[in-house]
Amino acid sequence: MDLLDEMRRKLARGPKPIVGESPLTELDHQERELAKQIREKRPVPPPIDLVIEAIELFRETRRLANSRQARLVALGCAEPVGRMRYRLIEDGECFGYVLKGVENFRNHRETFRNCYQGLLDAYLDYHPDNKGSLPEGRPNWEALRRWLEGNISDIRERNGIDEDWVTEVAAHPDVFSESPVARFGEEALRGHQESFLLFRKALGIKDSSWIIDQLVLEQVHAAGRSSGSEFRHYLPGLIRLLGTVSADNKTLFNKALAQILTYYHAKPPLAAHKALQDFTVLHWGNPWLKRNNSGWVLVSEPVRTMVSSWLKLHYIQHFFSVLAQEGKSDPRRLKFWEKYYEAVGTVTFALGPQTRWSTDPDMVHARKLMDGLIVDLVGNGASNNNAFIMQFGEWVVVEFGQKGNACFFFKASDLPFELTRDVSVQAVKNHIQSDSDRRWDAVRREHRDRNRADWETTFERVLGARDIFPGKPTVAGQPAGPSSAPGTVRQVETRPGTTQHDVSRIHQLAAGTTQPQNTANGTNVQAGSAAPVSRVQAHRLTPQQEAGVKALCGRLGIACEDLRGNNGNLWVLHDWPRDSRVTPQLTEWGFRYRPGKGWWYRDPA
Repeated sequence: MDLLDEMRRKLARGPKPIVGESPLTELDHQERELAKQIREKRPVPPPIDLVIEAIELFRETRRLANSRQARLVALGCAEPVGRMRYRLIEDGECFGYVLKGVENFRNHRETFRNCYQGLLDAYLDYHPDNKGSLPEGRPNWEALRRWLEGNISDIRERNGIDEDWVTEVAAHPDVFSESPVARFGEEALRGHQESFLLFRKALGIKDSSWIIDQLVLEQVHAAGRSSGSEFRHYLPGLIRLLGTVSADNKTLFNKALAQILTYYHAKPPLAAHKALQDFTVLHWGNPWLKRNNSGWVLVSEPVRTMVSSWLKLHYIQHFFSVLAQEGKSDPRRLKFWEKYYEAVGTVTFALGPQTRWSTDPDMVHARKLMDGLIVDLVGNGASNNNAFIMQFGEWVVVEFGQKGNACFFFKASDLPFELTRDVSVQAVKNHIQSDSDRRWDAVRREHRDRNRADWETTFERVLGARDIFPGKPTVAGQPAGPSSAPGTVRQVETRPGTTQHDVSRIHQLAAGTTQPQNTANGTNVQAGSAAPVSRVQAHRLTPQQEAGVKALCGRLGIACEDLRGNNGNLWVLHDWPRDSRVTPQLTEWGFRYRPGKGWWYRDPA
């Protein structure tokens, strides 16, 4: 073995050199930190008065005198200036000179990059569809978008160490396309937002940027491109996403919700989606109320009809399973009316005090979904009774919540109440004076099985005779029976014991009879009055009834005057004989109506 080999073996067995492991570790660390600072570098915004001064000078000269002015103008071209809120990007004559002026600094890479960054901020902050934008802003904004896309290569460093925002722009040139964040939207829909968060941080995208709005819409569109089952899988997340949209950004919220509903309608089956239904109604209101048009105008009529049908079924289910006395213990009424949900037009809830003012969270939520459809149920012995009013074209059906109440089928032209005012239980019960099998007459039917048929079969016959069938939308048409002449009294408040002859005489009077006439039972109809003054059997008010009179007047703000101490009458000063809130109850208590003054009562001798 020669001497050289011996030295090699001894060196191999000896200690390792001190600098053998990562001799430049500290230098590498400092280099990485410096590179990071360069990549994450963002210039400090200059004072706004300097920006405004540079813009005003540019408007006069239409030239960028130096790199400082070029950077200030690029940063402020979308900034509103002065009392008139002038924006350079909305100036059709000047804005083109900004882009040309910046191009003069192309060989000065740092200046050009700084100007590019300012123009990029303007592109991300300003959008021609934003509120307050002028029409001239759109062509300039689109020209800016094309310019930014075409100059990406000129902002990159030759040594490969780019600032983070430059790297992100170069990696995502589609930010300047018609679908700037489509890829981010696809990822965010599936729960992956890391790429967008990095992109947003690098570019300094603000919460107010249209890019944020676009990301919300792109998630909706991404879900809309999926299959029906996948779309339904994404719905809960989309609903949560819309819940994060600022209340001030109604435009985005309405646009996104309209698109979700449209996609849902395009992907049968169209079964009700409770979460989407409740969310939509809580924010847009009921689809068939005209006052709620702000959001509903953005969807087609078939989409609006779809949600309306969901709601009608929901209302039927809610009333007969929650507000009705039998609840879920006896589902027969629920099962019957569920079949007719597509035939129902509008609905109204007449709520008793217990339901109307309940603070139970579920009931509070239910009333929000009923907003615009609620009236009070009055003249009602039980505070927990409610009524459900369904309109089928020219017919109106009233169901009560408490057991033992009949179901009432009224002509819409002859209701004992108004759909937008309080509903009196007594008015409903006393309005139908006779039971007729004629298809144009109002009828009442009980939920009682007979020997030959159950009550459901009886109800089906009543509805079918009036052209109301399950699954068939019902529209108002010509009256099914004899038509009324113009000017005919729409409805007549009567009390038990009033005959059909009395009612006929009232209609004659309304049609133009001017002479007083005596009816067969002694009712004297005064010329020009709208209600009969009946000679009924004397009735003495009980203390409870007297308290009821005062309570009724107090609740409705009606004056009540008791002159019986001076041999006079007890007066309810309410000159409206067809007010369903008071007429049936006062009639039952023995009050009589005097035209021009109101209702009076006198103790029998």
